[in-house]
Amino acid sequence: MSEPRLFDEFLAGARTGHSASHHIEESALLIDRIAPVALRLDEGVVLIRTDVQSRELLMNLPGLGYSIEVEDPQLATVVSLQVLGMPAAMWDLWARQGADGRETLERVAGVDAPGAGW
Repeated sequence: MSEPRLFDEFLAGARTGHSASHHIEESALLIDRIAPVALRLDEGVVLIRTDVQSRELLMNLPGLGYSIEVEDPQLATVVSLQVLGMPAAMWDLWARQGADGRETLERVAGVDAPGAGW
């Protein structure tokens, strides 16, 4: 399938799918079937990897209504380790207009106190 369609389906919750260079595996989007470049946390909230990037994905996100909510959030490492087993990756938190990315990240990371980690 085309890259834009794959990105749209990934962000909408698809758990499988592939294009020429990207592959959906559960809640992760991989480039070249090896390196995770995005991790879907919930509807409208996604972590986007900054140390290994997908230019195609980054170019499509604004058109899909997403913008950066937090650059390099501390809790991203916790979630990356829990979900992907990746302790050393770097991420930015992106959210669609109307979604609360910070609250979602805290919930996924298991943080009890509001505002913890920020």
